[in-house]
Amino acid sequence: MTVLTCASTGKSITLLGEEIANSGEAKVWRTNQNGYLAKIYHCPTHERVQKLAVMIANPPTEPNSHLNHVSFAWPKSALKNAQGDCVGFLMPEIKDGKELIDVYNPRRRKALKLEVDWRFLHTTALNIVSIIEALHAAGYVLGDIKPQNILVNNRALPSIIDTDSFQLKNPKNSKVYNCLVGSEGYTPPELIGKDFDSIEQTEVHDRFRLALIIYQLLFSGNSPFDGKWTGAGETPELDERIKRGIWLYSPDNLIQPVDRTIPMKIVHPEIQKCFIKCFNDGYKNPHLRPTAKEWLEALRIGNENLTICGRVDSHFYSRTYGSCYWCDRSAKLGVDIFPGVVKVNSSNVVASKSQSQVFVATNTLELVQQQGKIITVVGKVVITSHLSSTNILFINFGNVSSLVNGYSPFTIVIFSEGLKNLYNSRTLTVTQLRNWVGSYIKITGTLELYKKSARTTPQIILKDSNQISLISQSEAYKLIAGQTDTNTSYSVQQNQSQVSQPAVSQPQNQTIITQKSGTYTNTNTVPTVPTVQPTQSKVPQTNQSANLPRQVAQTPVYKPQSQSVTTPFVSNKKLKKVLLTSAIVGLVVTQIYGYARSVLFPTNSISVIAKSPRSISLEKTLSGHSQSVISVAYSPNGQTLASGSADDTIKLWDVTTGNLLQTLSGHSYRVAFSPDGQTLASINREITDETIKLWDVRTGNLLQTLSGHSYGVSSVAFSPDGQTLASGSRDKTIKLWDVRTGNILQTLSGHSYWVNSVAFSPDGQTLASSGSTDNTIKLWNVRTGNLLQTLTARSSMVAFSPDGQTLASGNEYNIIKLWNVTTGKLLQTITGHSDGVFSVAFSPDGQTLASGSRDKTIKLWDVRTGKLLQTITGHSDWVFSLAFSPDGQTLASGGRDKTIKIWRLR
Repeated sequence: MTVLTCASTGKSITLLGEEIANSGEAKVWRTNQNGYLAKIYHCPTHERVQKLAVMIANPPTEPNSHLNHVSFAWPKSALKNAQGDCVGFLMPEIKDGKELIDVYNPRRRKALKLEVDWRFLHTTALNIVSIIEALHAAGYVLGDIKPQNILVNNRALPSIIDTDSFQLKNPKNSKVYNCLVGSEGYTPPELIGKDFDSIEQTEVHDRFRLALIIYQLLFSGNSPFDGKWTGAGETPELDERIKRGIWLYSPDNLIQPVDRTIPMKIVHPEIQKCFIKCFNDGYKNPHLRPTAKEWLEALRIGNENLTICGRVDSHFYSRTYGSCYWCDRSAKLGVDIFPGVVKVNSSNVVASKSQSQVFVATNTLELVQQQGKIITVVGKVVITSHLSSTNILFINFGNVSSLVNGYSPFTIVIFSEGLKNLYNSRTLTVTQLRNWVGSYIKITGTLELYKKSARTTPQIILKDSNQISLISQSEAYKLIAGQTDTNTSYSVQQNQSQVSQPAVSQPQNQTIITQKSGTYTNTNTVPTVPTVQPTQSKVPQTNQSANLPRQVAQTPVYKPQSQSVTTPFVSNKKLKKVLLTSAIVGLVVTQIYGYARSVLFPTNSISVIAKSPRSISLEKTLSGHSQSVISVAYSPNGQTLASGSADDTIKLWDVTTGNLLQTLSGHSYRVAFSPDGQTLASINREITDETIKLWDVRTGNLLQTLSGHSYGVSSVAFSPDGQTLASGSRDKTIKLWDVRTGNILQTLSGHSYWVNSVAFSPDGQTLASSGSTDNTIKLWNVRTGNLLQTLTARSSMVAFSPDGQTLASGNEYNIIKLWNVTTGKLLQTITGHSDGVFSVAFSPDGQTLASGSRDKTIKLWDVRTGKLLQTITGHSDWVFSLAFSPDGQTLASGGRDKTIKIWRLR
């Protein structure tokens, strides 16, 4: 028995039993310190001891402490022997993790009985990138990134081990401690054959290794450098192929796919772009390889675009691919690497032969034990609620205020996309769905748990219209009796007149969990919305609530459960008795759908450690301008989008279809809609054009030209009542115009340089103006023309919040400021863009601020805290203009890449 001393606490640390790992440099032991392991070096050199001291003194921040998760096994304290010499270190133990190769390799998964689907692998990739991005931001270079150094638990949460091999710099004297090791197949081409002892690596080298790990996760362990050799001679060794940049999609085509090669086109285009950028562009110029941050955005988008297969329960595929690749591959090769149960049709499922359990929809204590499993739940609907503001429908199977042992009732959650699918495929409206109160429903899906305060809610998210159907009472009784014949199922298109009509009660509080960005889990709650109108039956209420997590199929974002469920399993005989009794009050049963879950990943939900405030995806890209798109504006009804460009045209687009409605030529740069949507104002990009033009939106005809400025006009804005137009000019003045007559009402003077931006307050009483070079923002009384106050700040644009209490400003020095309009006090200074800010816009609810930048990104900020919520990438050049749709569902952006992009926010 070896006893060492912990250098930081002075306590004795005992090495227990036999070593659990033995490498060329050290052995790893369990210790008497619960939750900690000891790594003891074979030969602790002076250099290694120095490096260890720097690591212990400068630990990176744990990005996932809120998940009670250890993201990297960082040295906590040096361990000394009896002579006082450092012989190793104490580090946290990573429990219940499997090596990455065990997770992504189908054969090893099968041998270990791990149930993993493609969504799990996507989420694992996203989480690995999130952790590495945090390490890179802290200045660390990992160096030896390989599957053996990454462990993954049953929530798709990774942990990086062997951290003492990282490259780091002593912040006191700038001495660099190199990463001395590398692994075949993971070394970037420019480092192959080099001596790592003398090379100072950068995160650019890590980018190559990271891309390989992501590729292996998404393509079942295959290397992008493997395939059928078509070149001359023998197939080069793996490192030689990497050194020569020869991969499946390299320009030379020396490697071709084989039958079992999974094509890159199955992943989202943003992910494809990152691979091409890394292995083609990055081969010639390593600095062009995608950063961890870029991967984070691409994988997040990819995750959000995953959908479940309508035929096999364990198949997920990207909507951008259009069909289930795994079904096609299985049919072609006879091997399914994500095996599951085949759904016979939209309303019938085949129960697994290996497991046939039955559950009562309201038997919550039984349901919670099925967390993470795909099951079929049958129950009688008690309450339905629709959140119109976010278009989410809740279907409850009991009294939302009742709890049993801290558990709320089972609930079905249908998000906007699910509601759209139900309407498109089965013409079911929200009103019809809400009238299902008193009817029997069967739903198949993954049972998830969400814990909030003292209550936990079991629920299933509807992701596919085939998951749900109405059934008859007789079928419910057959299921209770253990019969699985579902041929008597009603179609979900059954005549709604057969559904019992509801009694209406007061709204119930709903707690929704939404996504955030960064290292993701769910923490946001949305307060009760007055528009919730629950419908409740007169059936006796049972143990359920509507404390529901928002979890989309592609990116589940649940916190870990703090307590495991220990309710004993009820035998089939006892369960049938319970079920038959429950049937008397209209409660029915479930049958298990899917094969038996593994012992390693039996219950926990996937956790995504990249917080996203909302599910954002690129809805469409509008192309047609021949030069930069300088401004975009939504019509008040949200159906038309106007764009102004440096090509001297204004284009009007149909937002729904993306079709070009008309082009107005000869005068364009910035545009603004009148509040009634009938008139469009425009200014020209020429600094000598002092005019403003007003256009008829319906006909495209020019209504009038306003002249009065002595130099070029830089901005225009309509007053909320549409009667006044404000213009800011390079002549250093602001003019207020009568829209009906075209007459100048007032000229406001006070800026000492160009007026770059003007904006009316929502009540129309105050006008804000900014002059970038004169370093001021001025607030004016619209009625009198008096200057109310001057704010000192360099600003290129200004925007009022919807409540008129906050003013946002941004400038070319990457800085955004939020001001209190009443007091003029600076509320927040927001930084995060790496280049100048061109545009700022408030969301209609005033909670989010969007900013567009020269750094090619759009950022979303929490107005209250000033914290970054999410970064949106997609433009290939500067982002000049942003506009939220009136309903807040989409964000339009215009850029130097000549395109307009419409982003779906919810």
